[in-house]
Amino acid sequence: MKYLPAIIVLALVWTAVLWVFLSFEPMEATGRPHTEVTFATPQGSTGVAMMQGGDGGLRHEHIVVPGLLLGCSMIAMFCMMLFWVCRTKHADPDSAGYFWNLMVMVVLVYVGAFILLCTTYQMSWLEPTEPDYLGPFPMATSLMFLGMYGVPLGFVVLYVLFFEDRILPQAALKEFREIVQAAKAADAAEQEAS
Repeated sequence: MKYLPAIIVLALVWTAVLWVFLSFEPMEATGRPHTEVTFATPQGSTGVAMMQGGDGGLRHEHIVVPGLLLGCSMIAMFCMMLFWVCRTKHADPDSAGYFWNLMVMVVLVYVGAFILLCTTYQMSWLEPTEPDYLGPFPMATSLMFLGMYGVPLGFVVLYVLFFEDRILPQAALKEFREIVQAAKAADAAEQEAS
């Protein structure tokens, strides 16, 4: 049962992917003929040559939920892999709770930033010509830069700060060196025998 979380996350990822692939494509999802007739069908053209985009809400409303599911499950998969790498039998048990609490906080901020990003994008459909700004960028762009690109820096900081405790403790380094020495000795003995 130790693989159950990984199986659940993979099932969520594939559910979202299949949901998107099996959903219908809305009308004018790839655009509609340009309003300027000479652009849409220039002289000599037999079909529509230029399309223009429509309302983002009409194109994306049917994939909001599966996209949110896919994004959250991909973040969960990424974080589960980080958690798996940071487990070690040689770690200091006193600092383990502190480390894991910090990791869970970064995960929650990461998922929160993604959900907020999706929500603000969905809210921008109501008034696409009047975007809300967060700093110099529209809110969704700022959340992408600061949240989706910035929050994983928290994992890097935790990795660096807890490297000698969680990633490569001295006991694990000593065990690793013993394994390398044993392998070298076995290799030398094999070469002498041949």
